[in-house]
Amino acid sequence: MGVYIPSMEMPESCYYCPLMYGSWGYSPPHKARCVITGKDMPIDERGVQHNQSCPIVPVPPHGRLGDLDALKAKAIERSEKRGEMVNVLDPVINAYDIATAPTIIPAEEAQP
Repeated sequence: MGVYIPSMEMPESCYYCPLMYGSWGYSPPHKARCVITGKDMPIDERGVQHNQSCPIVPVPPHGRLGDLDALKAKAIERSEKRGEMVNVLDPVINAYDIATAPTIIPAEEAQP
């Protein structure tokens, strides 16, 4: 399971990340670590620490996000079945199903 932190921006480097712990110095060894991975944060050629395998994923501005797997299961349940085959072209999900589907992450307004 993951965590969504509303209004948190993607940090420009590990140095500015609120999920960093440790100390920064001007000479090695740097002791800054990622709270999520527990790994040391490497220094790039500019002397900026940035974890190329950062576990934080930026989420672009979006509408309401829901569970598409639940909608797919509802579609399969309603669709025409022939043995193990399912007609995926059956129009079995409608606007009401989408409107009443559980919200996982609320809509976020687009940034200006």
